[in-house]
Amino acid sequence: MNESRIGKNWRVVAAGFLCMTIAAGIGWYVFPVYLTSIETDLGWTRTQMSLAVTVWALVGGAASPLVGMWIDKYGARKVMLLGTLCQIVATVLLARMTALWHLYAIFILAALANTANTSIPVTTVISQWFEDNRGTAMGVALLGMGLGGFLAPVLADAFLARYGWRPAYLIFSLLLVFLLVPIALWIRPKPALPETGADQSMRTETKGSDKTNPAAERFVYRSMSVAESARTRSFWTLGVGDFLISIVFTSVIVHMVAFTTDAGFSQSSAATSYGTFLAVNSLGILVFGAAADKMHIRWIMVFCYGAPALTMLFLFRLDSLWLLYAFALLFGVTGGGRSALWPLALGRCFGVAQLGSILGWLNIPFMIGNAVGPYLAGYIYDKAQSYRALFMLCMVCSVFAAIFISRARNERPPLPLREE
Repeated sequence: MNESRIGKNWRVVAAGFLCMTIAAGIGWYVFPVYLTSIETDLGWTRTQMSLAVTVWALVGGAASPLVGMWIDKYGARKVMLLGTLCQIVATVLLARMTALWHLYAIFILAALANTANTSIPVTTVISQWFEDNRGTAMGVALLGMGLGGFLAPVLADAFLARYGWRPAYLIFSLLLVFLLVPIALWIRPKPALPETGADQSMRTETKGSDKTNPAAERFVYRSMSVAESARTRSFWTLGVGDFLISIVFTSVIVHMVAFTTDAGFSQSSAATSYGTFLAVNSLGILVFGAAADKMHIRWIMVFCYGAPALTMLFLFRLDSLWLLYAFALLFGVTGGGRSALWPLALGRCFGVAQLGSILGWLNIPFMIGNAVGPYLAGYIYDKAQSYRALFMLCMVCSVFAAIFISRARNERPPLPLREE
Protein backbone atom coordinates (compact mmCIF):
# COMPACT_ATOMS: atom_id res chain seq x y z
CA MET A 1 0.00 0.00 0.00
CA ASN A 2 1.55 3.30 -1.04
CA GLU A 3 1.92 6.34 1.23
CA SER A 4 -0.84 8.27 -0.56
CA ARG A 5 -3.29 5.44 0.04
CA ILE A 6 -2.24 5.12 3.68
CA GLY A 7 -2.77 8.86 4.14
CA LYS A 8 -6.28 8.66 2.69
CA ASN A 9 -7.09 5.73 4.97
CA TRP A 10 -6.14 7.64 8.09
CA ARG A 11 -7.92 10.81 6.95
CA VAL A 12 -11.09 8.75 6.88
CA VAL A 13 -10.31 7.56 10.40
CA ALA A 14 -9.83 11.18 11.52
CA ALA A 15 -13.16 12.19 9.99
CA GLY A 16 -14.89 9.27 11.71
CA PHE A 17 -13.27 10.22 15.02
CA LEU A 18 -14.52 13.81 14.80
CA CYS A 19 -18.01 12.76 13.69
CA MET A 20 -18.33 10.45 16.68
CA THR A 21 -17.02 13.15 19.02
CA ILE A 22 -19.61 15.73 17.97
CA ALA A 23 -22.63 13.76 16.73
CA ALA A 24 -22.59 11.08 19.44
CA GLY A 25 -21.44 13.47 22.15
CA ILE A 26 -24.35 15.86 21.64
CA GLY A 27 -26.89 13.31 20.47
CA TRP A 28 -26.36 10.69 23.19
CA TYR A 29 -24.91 12.29 26.30
CA VAL A 30 -26.45 15.74 26.83
CA PHE A 31 -30.02 14.73 27.69
CA PRO A 32 -29.08 12.70 30.82
CA VAL A 33 -27.38 15.79 32.27
CA TYR A 34 -30.58 17.79 31.81
CA LEU A 35 -32.94 15.03 32.99
CA THR A 36 -33.51 16.33 36.52
CA SER A 37 -33.63 19.99 35.40
CA ILE A 38 -36.33 19.23 32.83
CA GLU A 39 -38.15 17.21 35.51
CA THR A 40 -38.13 20.24 37.81
CA ASP A 41 -39.08 22.82 35.16
CA LEU A 42 -41.79 20.90 33.28
CA GLY A 43 -43.04 18.52 35.97
CA TRP A 44 -42.55 15.31 34.01
CA THR A 45 -41.67 12.09 35.83
CA ARG A 46 -38.52 10.10 35.15
CA THR A 47 -40.64 7.28 33.74
CA GLN A 48 -42.26 9.67 31.26
CA MET A 49 -38.91 11.08 30.17
CA SER A 50 -37.30 7.64 30.00
CA LEU A 51 -40.12 6.64 27.65
CA ALA A 52 -38.73 9.21 25.21
CA VAL A 53 -35.47 7.26 25.19
CA THR A 54 -37.53 4.11 24.57
CA VAL A 55 -39.15 5.79 21.56
CA TRP A 56 -35.72 6.94 20.37
CA ALA A 57 -34.30 3.44 20.63
CA LEU A 58 -37.23 1.70 18.90
CA VAL A 59 -37.23 4.15 16.02
CA GLY A 60 -33.45 3.92 15.72
CA GLY A 61 -33.63 0.14 15.67
CA ALA A 62 -36.37 0.11 13.04
CA ALA A 63 -34.43 2.57 10.89
CA SER A 64 -31.09 0.77 11.20
CA PRO A 65 -31.58 -1.77 8.36
CA LEU A 66 -32.72 1.01 6.03
CA VAL A 67 -29.74 3.17 6.96
CA GLY A 68 -27.39 0.23 6.40
CA MET A 69 -28.84 -0.44 2.96
CA TRP A 70 -28.63 3.27 2.06
CA ILE A 71 -24.97 3.31 3.07
CA ASP A 72 -24.24 0.26 0.91
CA LYS A 73 -26.14 1.83 -2.01
CA TYR A 74 -25.48 5.59 -1.82
CA GLY A 75 -22.36 5.88 0.31
CA ALA A 76 -21.79 6.94 3.90
CA ARG A 77 -21.24 10.66 3.23
CA LYS A 78 -24.71 11.36 1.81
CA VAL A 79 -26.38 9.41 4.59
CA MET A 80 -24.34 11.19 7.26
CA LEU A 81 -25.16 14.63 5.88
CA LEU A 82 -28.87 13.83 5.92
CA GLY A 83 -28.57 12.58 9.50
CA THR A 84 -26.69 15.72 10.53
CA LEU A 85 -29.43 17.97 9.13
CA CYS A 86 -32.03 16.03 11.12
CA GLN A 87 -29.91 16.29 14.28
CA ILE A 88 -29.61 20.08 13.94
CA VAL A 89 -33.39 20.45 13.63
CA ALA A 90 -34.03 18.11 16.57
CA THR A 91 -31.59 19.98 18.82
CA VAL A 92 -33.24 23.33 18.07
CA LEU A 93 -36.67 21.85 18.79
CA LEU A 94 -35.53 20.48 22.17
CA ALA A 95 -34.88 24.07 23.24
CA ARG A 96 -38.47 24.99 22.35
CA MET A 97 -40.49 22.04 23.71
CA THR A 98 -43.28 22.68 26.19
CA ALA A 99 -45.44 19.53 26.10
CA LEU A 100 -44.54 15.90 26.72
CA TRP A 101 -45.59 14.84 23.24
CA HIS A 102 -43.08 17.35 21.85
CA LEU A 103 -40.31 15.39 23.58
CA TYR A 104 -41.46 12.11 22.04
CA ALA A 105 -41.78 13.59 18.55
CA ILE A 106 -38.36 15.23 18.76
CA PHE A 107 -36.76 11.98 19.91
CA ILE A 108 -38.17 10.23 16.84
CA LEU A 109 -36.32 12.72 14.65
CA ALA A 110 -33.21 12.47 16.84
CA ALA A 111 -33.27 8.68 16.49
CA LEU A 112 -33.27 8.90 12.71
CA ALA A 113 -30.47 11.45 12.87
CA ASN A 114 -28.11 9.53 15.13
CA THR A 115 -28.71 6.24 13.35
CA ALA A 116 -27.57 7.91 10.13
CA ASN A 117 -24.56 9.91 11.35
CA THR A 118 -22.80 7.91 14.08
CA SER A 119 -21.62 4.34 14.54
CA ILE A 120 -23.20 2.49 11.58
CA PRO A 121 -21.73 4.71 8.81
CA VAL A 122 -18.43 5.30 10.62
CA THR A 123 -17.72 1.62 11.34
CA THR A 124 -18.83 0.59 7.85
CA VAL A 125 -16.45 3.06 6.19
CA ILE A 126 -13.53 2.03 8.41
CA SER A 127 -14.17 -1.66 7.70
CA GLN A 128 -14.17 -1.00 3.96
CA TRP A 129 -10.99 1.11 3.94
CA PHE A 130 -8.90 -1.18 6.14
CA GLU A 131 -7.87 -4.81 5.78
CA ASP A 132 -4.77 -4.84 7.97
CA ASN A 133 -4.93 -3.15 11.39
CA ARG A 134 -8.70 -2.86 11.12
CA GLY A 135 -9.15 -3.19 14.88
CA THR A 136 -6.68 -0.41 15.62
CA ALA A 137 -8.25 1.89 13.01
CA MET A 138 -11.73 1.15 14.37
CA GLY A 139 -10.53 1.87 17.89
CA VAL A 140 -9.02 5.22 16.90
CA ALA A 141 -12.19 6.31 15.08
CA LEU A 142 -14.45 5.27 17.95
CA LEU A 143 -12.25 7.11 20.43
CA GLY A 144 -14.35 10.08 19.38
CA MET A 145 -17.31 8.54 21.19
CA GLY A 146 -15.32 8.57 24.43
CA LEU A 147 -14.04 12.09 23.89
CA GLY A 148 -17.54 13.30 23.06
CA GLY A 149 -18.83 11.46 26.12
CA PHE A 150 -16.39 13.40 28.27
CA LEU A 151 -16.73 16.82 26.68
CA ALA A 152 -20.50 16.90 26.10
CA PRO A 153 -21.57 16.41 29.75
CA VAL A 154 -18.97 18.90 30.98
CA LEU A 155 -20.12 21.50 28.45
CA ALA A 156 -23.77 20.66 29.14
CA ASP A 157 -23.27 21.20 32.87
CA ALA A 158 -21.42 24.48 32.28
CA PHE A 159 -24.11 25.75 29.90
CA LEU A 160 -26.81 24.67 32.37
CA ALA A 161 -25.22 26.62 35.22
CA ARG A 162 -24.70 29.76 33.13
CA TYR A 163 -27.67 29.86 30.76
CA GLY A 164 -30.21 27.13 31.57
CA TRP A 165 -31.00 24.01 29.55
CA ARG A 166 -33.05 25.70 26.80
CA PRO A 167 -30.32 28.14 25.63
CA ALA A 168 -27.81 25.32 26.03
CA TYR A 169 -29.59 23.24 23.39
CA LEU A 170 -29.48 26.21 21.01
CA ILE A 171 -25.73 26.51 21.56
CA PHE A 172 -25.31 22.82 20.79
CA SER A 173 -27.29 23.23 17.56
CA LEU A 174 -24.83 25.92 16.42
CA LEU A 175 -21.92 23.62 17.18
CA LEU A 176 -23.52 20.99 14.94
CA VAL A 177 -23.90 23.48 12.08
CA PHE A 178 -20.38 24.86 12.16
CA LEU A 179 -18.44 21.74 13.13
CA LEU A 180 -20.26 18.57 12.14
CA VAL A 181 -21.41 19.51 8.62
CA PRO A 182 -17.85 20.23 7.31
CA ILE A 183 -16.53 17.06 8.96
CA ALA A 184 -19.24 14.90 7.37
CA LEU A 185 -18.20 16.28 3.98
CA TRP A 186 -14.71 14.95 4.69
CA ILE A 187 -15.90 11.32 4.56
CA ARG A 188 -14.78 9.74 1.30
CA PRO A 189 -15.90 6.46 -0.26
CA LYS A 190 -13.21 3.91 -0.97
CA PRO A 191 -12.25 3.99 -4.66
CA ALA A 192 -13.14 0.85 -6.57
CA LEU A 193 -10.13 -1.25 -7.51
CA PRO A 194 -9.81 -3.51 -10.55
CA GLU A 195 -11.17 -6.89 -9.56
CA THR A 196 -8.80 -9.82 -9.74
CA GLY A 197 -9.77 -13.45 -9.87
CA ALA A 198 -8.87 -13.78 -6.21
CA ASP A 199 -10.98 -10.72 -5.32
CA GLN A 200 -13.91 -12.18 -7.17
CA SER A 201 -13.64 -15.48 -5.37
CA MET A 202 -13.99 -13.66 -2.08
CA ARG A 203 -17.39 -12.29 -3.08
CA THR A 204 -19.05 -14.89 -5.28
CA GLU A 205 -19.55 -18.62 -5.18
CA THR A 206 -17.34 -20.59 -7.55
CA LYS A 207 -18.58 -23.79 -9.08
CA GLY A 208 -16.61 -26.66 -10.46
CA SER A 209 -13.38 -25.66 -8.74
CA ASP A 210 -10.36 -27.68 -9.66
CA LYS A 211 -9.82 -29.97 -6.68
CA THR A 212 -7.49 -32.44 -8.34
CA ASN A 213 -4.53 -31.05 -6.44
CA PRO A 214 -5.63 -30.23 -2.88
CA ALA A 215 -2.08 -29.53 -1.81
CA ALA A 216 -1.98 -26.56 -4.15
CA GLU A 217 -5.05 -24.98 -2.56
CA ARG A 218 -5.55 -22.75 0.45
CA PHE A 219 -8.84 -21.56 1.89
CA VAL A 220 -10.24 -18.05 1.88
CA TYR A 221 -13.61 -16.97 3.20
CA ARG A 222 -16.43 -15.42 1.23
CA SER A 223 -18.41 -12.47 2.63
CA MET A 224 -22.01 -13.37 3.35
CA SER A 225 -25.23 -11.59 2.43
CA VAL A 226 -27.72 -10.47 5.06
CA ALA A 227 -30.04 -13.38 4.23
CA GLU A 228 -27.21 -15.90 4.57
CA SER A 229 -26.05 -14.34 7.84
CA ALA A 230 -29.55 -14.46 9.31
CA ARG A 231 -29.65 -18.24 8.82
CA THR A 232 -26.64 -18.79 11.09
CA ARG A 233 -26.52 -19.45 14.82
CA SER A 234 -24.02 -16.65 15.40
CA PHE A 235 -26.36 -14.01 13.96
CA TRP A 236 -28.92 -14.78 16.66
CA THR A 237 -26.57 -15.37 19.59
CA LEU A 238 -24.80 -12.09 18.84
CA GLY A 239 -28.15 -10.32 18.61
CA VAL A 240 -29.40 -11.68 21.95
CA GLY A 241 -26.12 -10.95 23.71
CA ASP A 242 -26.06 -7.39 22.41
CA PHE A 243 -29.71 -6.88 23.41
CA LEU A 244 -28.92 -7.89 26.99
CA ILE A 245 -25.80 -5.77 27.35
CA SER A 246 -27.55 -2.75 25.84
CA ILE A 247 -30.05 -2.88 28.73
CA VAL A 248 -27.11 -2.58 31.11
CA PHE A 249 -25.18 0.20 29.38
CA THR A 250 -28.14 2.37 28.37
CA SER A 251 -29.81 2.19 31.78
CA VAL A 252 -26.63 3.51 33.36
CA ILE A 253 -25.98 6.14 30.66
CA VAL A 254 -29.46 7.66 30.99
CA HIS A 255 -29.79 7.46 34.79
CA MET A 256 -26.23 7.80 36.10
CA VAL A 257 -26.48 11.49 36.95
CA ALA A 258 -29.87 10.87 38.59
CA PHE A 259 -28.81 7.90 40.78
CA THR A 260 -25.56 9.67 41.67
CA THR A 261 -27.33 12.80 42.94
CA ASP A 262 -29.86 10.56 44.74
CA ALA A 263 -26.91 9.00 46.58
CA GLY A 264 -26.05 12.43 47.98
CA PHE A 265 -23.43 13.72 45.55
CA SER A 266 -23.63 17.22 44.06
CA GLN A 267 -24.81 17.89 40.52
CA SER A 268 -21.28 18.93 39.60
CA SER A 269 -19.75 15.73 41.01
CA ALA A 270 -22.40 13.66 39.26
CA ALA A 271 -21.76 15.33 35.90
CA THR A 272 -17.98 14.99 36.30
CA SER A 273 -18.15 11.30 37.18
CA TYR A 274 -20.55 10.74 34.30
CA GLY A 275 -18.11 12.47 31.97
CA THR A 276 -15.28 10.34 33.38
CA PHE A 277 -17.27 7.18 32.73
CA LEU A 278 -17.84 8.23 29.13
CA ALA A 279 -14.25 9.43 28.66
CA VAL A 280 -12.67 6.14 29.72
CA ASN A 281 -14.72 4.51 26.98
CA SER A 282 -11.86 5.84 24.88
CA LEU A 283 -9.35 3.73 26.75
CA GLY A 284 -11.49 0.63 26.29
CA ILE A 285 -12.03 1.37 22.61
CA LEU A 286 -8.32 1.81 21.93
CA VAL A 287 -7.07 -1.08 24.06
CA PHE A 288 -9.62 -3.65 23.01
CA GLY A 289 -9.64 -2.50 19.38
CA ALA A 290 -5.87 -3.02 19.17
CA ALA A 291 -6.09 -6.30 21.08
CA ALA A 292 -8.53 -7.63 18.49
CA ASP A 293 -5.75 -7.47 15.88
CA LYS A 294 -3.61 -9.79 18.03
CA MET A 295 -5.95 -12.01 20.06
CA HIS A 296 -9.07 -14.14 19.64
CA ILE A 297 -11.87 -11.60 19.47
CA ARG A 298 -14.60 -13.85 20.88
CA TRP A 299 -13.04 -14.21 24.33
CA ILE A 300 -12.20 -10.52 24.55
CA MET A 301 -15.88 -9.84 23.88
CA VAL A 302 -16.93 -12.32 26.57
CA PHE A 303 -14.87 -10.33 29.07
CA CYS A 304 -16.33 -6.97 27.99
CA TYR A 305 -19.89 -8.28 28.13
CA GLY A 306 -19.49 -10.09 31.46
CA ALA A 307 -17.34 -7.68 33.49
CA PRO A 308 -20.14 -5.09 34.01
CA ALA A 309 -21.84 -7.59 36.34
CA LEU A 310 -18.95 -7.16 38.78
CA THR A 311 -18.87 -3.37 38.49
CA MET A 312 -22.52 -3.18 39.58
CA LEU A 313 -21.43 -4.24 43.07
CA PHE A 314 -19.95 -0.75 43.57
CA LEU A 315 -23.40 0.81 43.26
CA PHE A 316 -25.09 -1.01 46.13
CA ARG A 317 -23.17 1.05 48.69
CA LEU A 318 -22.28 4.26 46.90
CA ASP A 319 -21.18 6.23 49.97
CA SER A 320 -17.85 7.71 48.88
CA LEU A 321 -16.45 9.51 45.88
CA TRP A 322 -13.74 6.92 45.23
CA LEU A 323 -16.37 4.18 44.80
CA LEU A 324 -18.21 6.35 42.30
CA TYR A 325 -15.06 6.93 40.25
CA ALA A 326 -13.98 3.29 40.51
CA PHE A 327 -17.32 2.27 39.03
CA ALA A 328 -17.08 4.95 36.33
CA LEU A 329 -13.59 3.83 35.30
CA LEU A 330 -14.21 0.07 35.20
CA PHE A 331 -17.67 0.25 33.67
CA GLY A 332 -16.54 2.80 31.11
CA VAL A 333 -13.57 0.70 29.93
CA THR A 334 -15.74 -2.36 29.26
CA GLY A 335 -18.34 -0.22 27.50
CA GLY A 336 -15.65 1.10 25.20
CA GLY A 337 -14.51 -2.44 24.51
CA ARG A 338 -17.97 -3.44 23.40
CA SER A 339 -18.16 -0.47 21.00
CA ALA A 340 -14.83 -1.31 19.34
CA LEU A 341 -15.32 -5.06 19.16
CA TRP A 342 -18.90 -5.23 17.86
CA PRO A 343 -18.33 -4.21 14.20
CA LEU A 344 -15.09 -6.19 14.16
CA ALA A 345 -16.91 -9.30 15.36
CA LEU A 346 -19.55 -8.95 12.65
CA GLY A 347 -16.84 -8.55 10.04
CA ARG A 348 -15.07 -11.67 11.30
CA CYS A 349 -18.29 -13.71 11.44
CA PHE A 350 -19.93 -12.59 8.18
CA GLY A 351 -17.41 -10.57 6.11
CA VAL A 352 -17.50 -6.90 5.08
CA ALA A 353 -19.12 -6.90 1.61
CA GLN A 354 -22.56 -6.13 3.10
CA LEU A 355 -21.42 -5.02 6.54
CA GLY A 356 -23.53 -1.84 6.49
CA SER A 357 -26.72 -3.85 6.05
CA ILE A 358 -25.69 -6.49 8.61
CA LEU A 359 -24.82 -3.77 11.13
CA GLY A 360 -28.20 -2.21 10.43
CA TRP A 361 -30.17 -5.39 11.07
CA LEU A 362 -28.19 -6.38 14.15
CA ASN A 363 -28.58 -2.88 15.53
CA ILE A 364 -32.28 -3.69 16.05
CA PRO A 365 -31.81 -5.90 19.15
CA PHE A 366 -29.32 -3.40 20.58
CA MET A 367 -31.80 -0.57 20.13
CA ILE A 368 -34.63 -2.64 21.61
CA GLY A 369 -32.43 -3.07 24.67
CA ASN A 370 -31.86 0.68 24.64
CA ALA A 371 -35.63 1.07 24.64
CA VAL A 372 -36.26 -1.37 27.47
CA GLY A 373 -33.43 -0.43 29.83
CA PRO A 374 -33.98 3.29 30.52
CA TYR A 375 -37.76 2.86 30.76
CA LEU A 376 -37.37 0.00 33.25
CA ALA A 377 -34.91 2.10 35.23
CA GLY A 378 -37.31 5.01 35.42
CA TYR A 379 -40.24 2.73 36.30
CA ILE A 380 -38.22 0.96 39.03
CA TYR A 381 -37.22 4.28 40.54
CA ASP A 382 -40.71 5.79 40.46
CA LYS A 383 -42.17 2.69 42.14
CA ALA A 384 -39.48 2.01 44.73
CA GLN A 385 -37.70 5.37 44.99
CA SER A 386 -34.51 3.33 44.60
CA TYR A 387 -32.35 1.91 41.81
CA ARG A 388 -31.22 -1.23 43.68
CA ALA A 389 -33.50 -3.58 41.73
CA LEU A 390 -32.11 -2.09 38.52
CA PHE A 391 -28.56 -2.89 39.61
CA MET A 392 -29.55 -6.53 40.22
CA LEU A 393 -31.21 -6.72 36.81
CA CYS A 394 -28.08 -5.34 35.14
CA MET A 395 -25.92 -7.98 36.82
CA VAL A 396 -28.10 -10.80 35.50
CA CYS A 397 -28.24 -9.32 31.98
CA SER A 398 -24.45 -8.94 31.87
CA VAL A 399 -23.81 -12.58 32.83
CA PHE A 400 -26.22 -13.95 30.23
CA ALA A 401 -24.91 -11.55 27.57
CA ALA A 402 -21.43 -13.02 28.01
CA ILE A 403 -22.82 -16.56 27.68
CA PHE A 404 -24.59 -15.79 24.40
CA ILE A 405 -21.58 -13.94 22.95
CA SER A 406 -19.36 -16.93 23.70
CA ARG A 407 -21.38 -19.00 21.18
CA ALA A 408 -20.46 -16.84 18.14
CA ARG A 409 -18.03 -18.15 15.51
CA ASN A 410 -16.81 -17.52 11.96
CA GLU A 411 -19.76 -18.42 9.74
CA ARG A 412 -18.26 -17.47 6.35
CA PRO A 413 -18.14 -20.29 3.80
CA PRO A 414 -14.59 -21.28 2.87
CA LEU A 415 -13.57 -21.22 -0.78
CA PRO A 416 -10.51 -22.96 -2.19
CA LEU A 417 -8.07 -20.60 -3.84
CA ARG A 418 -5.30 -22.01 -6.05
CA GLU A 419 -1.81 -20.86 -5.23
CA GLU A 420 -0.24 -19.13 -8.21
